[in-house]
Amino acid sequence: MKLKEIIVIMAIVTLTFALGVDTYNVEELKQNIDESNIGFGKRLSSLDRKIIGKAIIESYDEVEGVLNLKISVDKQLNNIVSDIDYINNNIWHIEISKEEANNLLMASKIYDITSKIQVDKSNNLLIYNMKLKQYLVYRLFKFENDINNRYIFEDGITLTKKNKELKYVNKNGNLITETKFDEGKPFHKGLALVKQNDKWGFIDKSGSFIISPKYDKAYPSFDEELVSVQENDKWGFIDKNSNWVIEPKFENGGLFQHGRAFIVQEDKKVGIINKKGDWVVEPKFDQVAFFMDNNITSVSENKKSGLIDINGNWIIEPIFVDINVNCYLTSEIVPVKKSGKYGLIDKQGNWIMEPKYQWIGCFNRGLALAREKLKEGMIDENGNWIIEPIFDRIGSLTHTVPEMIDDVKDKKHGILDRKGSWIIEPKFKRLGSFTKDGVTSASEDGKKYGLIDKHGNWIMEPKFDEIYSFVDGIAEVKLDSKWGYIDTKGAWVITPKKLYIIK
Repeated sequence: MKLKEIIVIMAIVTLTFALGVDTYNVEELKQNIDESNIGFGKRLSSLDRKIIGKAIIESYDEVEGVLNLKISVDKQLNNIVSDIDYINNNIWHIEISKEEANNLLMASKIYDITSKIQVDKSNNLLIYNMKLKQYLVYRLFKFENDINNRYIFEDGITLTKKNKELKYVNKNGNLITETKFDEGKPFHKGLALVKQNDKWGFIDKSGSFIISPKYDKAYPSFDEELVSVQENDKWGFIDKNSNWVIEPKFENGGLFQHGRAFIVQEDKKVGIINKKGDWVVEPKFDQVAFFMDNNITSVSENKKSGLIDINGNWIIEPIFVDINVNCYLTSEIVPVKKSGKYGLIDKQGNWIMEPKYQWIGCFNRGLALAREKLKEGMIDENGNWIIEPIFDRIGSLTHTVPEMIDDVKDKKHGILDRKGSWIIEPKFKRLGSFTKDGVTSASEDGKKYGLIDKHGNWIMEPKFDEIYSFVDGIAEVKLDSKWGYIDTKGAWVITPKKLYIIK
């Protein structure tokens, strides 16, 4: 499970600017980001911390055990931080003992505030997990939110349900509008799709309709400045002024990527259109995958799979039962299925290993998961078994030192090295993902969770009801129906509470 991160999105008006002692180069930051292939946790772990401003210690609350802070973001960011008032005008907290608080106060009342920063592909600067020294900064959230996606904010706003009424709330806990909606989607790039009186439209962050609710159906977000909507049983594309860019004439909607959209027609065949609504490829495919952030994707035609570019040209001819575009993009060796078995090809489509295994996954640092006779093992890029297929399930290779592989044998989790030797004998019913320094959550009975090191020794004995994955050195945990945060040593960063915000 993923940690629920809260982000502040800030528009960038220049590509390079100075901040404190560091200089940010947006292009350098962007080189470290591949949002299509790297999960949030891995991406965040790879980012460096930067100073974003100062914290002034105001007081220590002995009852709550928190130090109260005022944060002042660096003045050079005043014109490019859209959420500057929210950061500067609220009281923030760090959970800390009285002794630690006194030590901080004796040294100084003003400290640097750091955060992890990245740039998305729209040149937005994103801030994650503010800290004062090693202490995580948070603040209490006053609005009782009882929707399932607990305290997840997108574009600074979250969905809430109160007395079966759906509304939108900002990070201060204030309703952005008193308008009642039948249904709604999360905010994305400043807009949210909502349903009112059985019709769909879009609101902005003030809660005002920028596209009135008049469509029968709609896709939840604009992509490449267009969104697909349905009117009178036909789908087309409108811009943010509600103007038809592509008149409603299709049987189904779609979303644009790289100037192309896949459209499913009445005969269930899929074609590709451009932004004029013209067919680049007439409907002929049985199935397609999205292009996402790559201009290559997998398609199926006449029950055979291959790879195409955005113009429908074949990269790999459709002669296989299955081919995974992600495997093609991340490795020189590609697993494919033909005649009921999986084999290996190179990027030109030449056989490296003829089909002979029940299943093969994508290669990761020279190894791939493979299955034979319902048991899993690991093969090298020539198809040779490195770890024999004797396990019920095998996980991916970790980025720890040494590299580790989570395996399941006789319904128990253990850890192998990349040569197949035991690091931790199978004894856990549940096992999480290891951090780079070799810490993960584990449970022997599937009911209570603790933390273990890379040798299988308990760092923190099992006592938690749930532990999410570690992100930036902290993990969200559940204890007695409340949620808090711990570090990799099992120490509380934020003790269990019902309402809080991590920026």
